[in-house]
Amino acid sequence: MRKAASNRQISLTSRARQVEKKDLQNFDMVIAMDQDNLNYLKKLDSNPKATVCLFSEFLDDNWPSDVPDPYYGGDEGFEFVLDMLQAGCPTIINALLAAPE
Repeated sequence: MRKAASNRQISLTSRARQVEKKDLQNFDMVIAMDQDNLNYLKKLDSNPKATVCLFSEFLDDNWPSDVPDPYYGGDEGFEFVLDMLQAGCPTIINALLAAPE
């Protein structure tokens, strides 16, 4: 993913970690990439303060409902996931900017 992102002049320097129950109380929004992860988040905390949703909610209907695991698609899989992320992230930013404080 870092190589594919670097080709788009995107620097990925952070590390992934498991979501913890406290994250659902401390963050405004937690976004799952697929239905399995969304189900996990909903079981982790049945009353989250955060908005918990699927990434595809920020995409039009031309995209799949789950962000696929890019490791199974070779180089093209990483490119496809980056395309999805770049299509949806502006909508996420706008939603966060429009949210009341």
